[in-house]
Amino acid sequence: MHDLVLAFVLQRVSRGDLNWMVNHGDVSKCGREEIIGSCKRISLTCTADFPRDFKYPSLSLLQLMHSGWPLSFPEKFHESMENPEKFYESMDNLQVIAYYNMHYPLLPRSLECSTNLKTLCLHNCKMMFDCSCVGDLVNLEVLSFAHCGIRKLPSTIGNLRKLKLLDLIGCVDLHIDDGVFKSLENLEELYMRVSYGEAIRFTDANLEELKMLSRQLNNALEVEFVEKQTQSQLKNSLFMKLDKFKISMGCLLEHEHFNESYAFKNTLKIVTEHCKDVLDFQIDALFKKTEKLHVQVKDMTRLEDISIYTYDQCPFLYLRDLRVSNCVELKYLFTIPVASGLRKLELLTVSSCSVLEALVHDYPSEINSGDEMIIFKELKFMSLKNLPNLVSLFVVDNVVELPQLVQLEVDGLPNFTTIYPDKNNFSAFLKSEVKIAKLEKLKIIRMEKLKQIWAPDIEEVNKISMLREIEVERCDSLVNLYPTNPMRKMNHLERLIVKECGSIEVIFNIDLDNVRHEVEQVSNNSSLRSIGVFKS
Repeated sequence: MHDLVLAFVLQRVSRGDLNWMVNHGDVSKCGREEIIGSCKRISLTCTADFPRDFKYPSLSLLQLMHSGWPLSFPEKFHESMENPEKFYESMDNLQVIAYYNMHYPLLPRSLECSTNLKTLCLHNCKMMFDCSCVGDLVNLEVLSFAHCGIRKLPSTIGNLRKLKLLDLIGCVDLHIDDGVFKSLENLEELYMRVSYGEAIRFTDANLEELKMLSRQLNNALEVEFVEKQTQSQLKNSLFMKLDKFKISMGCLLEHEHFNESYAFKNTLKIVTEHCKDVLDFQIDALFKKTEKLHVQVKDMTRLEDISIYTYDQCPFLYLRDLRVSNCVELKYLFTIPVASGLRKLELLTVSSCSVLEALVHDYPSEINSGDEMIIFKELKFMSLKNLPNLVSLFVVDNVVELPQLVQLEVDGLPNFTTIYPDKNNFSAFLKSEVKIAKLEKLKIIRMEKLKQIWAPDIEEVNKISMLREIEVERCDSLVNLYPTNPMRKMNHLERLIVKECGSIEVIFNIDLDNVRHEVEQVSNNSSLRSIGVFKS
């Protein structure tokens, strides 16, 4: 999107539209007389000190960025000015100011700026001074201190009664003066995610104000409620109006990579001991809008325990990413109605749930047809790790279809002797009722009883024919990696890695006397590019 916007701007400028000026290099020549009077929007990426003479009386948007070390105004520039107002004295029409990666950005304080300025964005700027003066910009609607390292949000910010968006992302160990939230009566979006370091320290007054604020926020909220007493004070908060949210309970949210920050996904991350804590917090009201859900609840026996929905409903209709870990009483993750309702689920990760026996279980109280197919329509990635009591994926009479699954990782599942079923269908991880047609990547780690990946007489060859990458590690009961004469079954295989499997005697078990012609034919069309075998 940034590239498209830049292309549009450059196109307009190339046509001679002197209302714009975009410069991503040497800014020392940006003061051409023919554009000073008419230029309304400026975006500069500076690689050196800022130009001394900078006067644009028609300017409405000013964006300054620095691609290397944080940009500083030159020393002579500061010496020639008694106060920051002189920088803005000829720019009375400014409505948007955005500074990125700047040392000591000059904050506007003039009367003219306080009247016209609507947006002030400071991103990754060094705020080594009191920012109370921002409270004088009473017409601000958007204010961002993202990653600026401010340690205090002063009470004067409460003067910004027209403020609709406040961004405090990355402000580690932030203290918020009492009364700030209470005064922001038009606030619609609030971003306070830290993701690392010390979370925001909410006072009791902050929490009471935030609780009231939750009733008016209707666009977005990003916040981390880490301390247990914080959760108890926010009982019966109302978050139902939120369209966008990233909220954690009992933990920090995960740090986002650059390319993830623009693909906003409604996220809940819950770490607590009791399901009742989730229900009291009323955060379950957001499940129907949640796209990413991370759950770690000690007394949860199935996923529905953290929801007020009845057993025959699925409250997770828009869920795309589900991660469940350290739920010590979790025996079965889904009931059939919930599993059938996960139509958008793309990623499933389950780890360190010590009593989990299966992902889906057909409870006796459920009304369900035994011949009804369960389809995880969009599931592309599944990871199961450290599940010592897992004995089956699905304890149901139904056929389970995973039509889009392309990557499967299993680690620390001690109760399976084979991945794909043999004739007995016993101790198989993927039993015959599980239908998978597109699996491309298979990773197997620490399956101590695993004797084979598939049997020589595997009937449904289409289950394995699309495999491109196979990695096996620390499976000490595995003797033969492949059954006899596997060539035609593995014509898409590109990469094979075997690590620390001391029991393996043969990688490819090929009977050359019987299949010599087949070996020659397949080898000419083989996709195999890499084989790696590593000892401990």
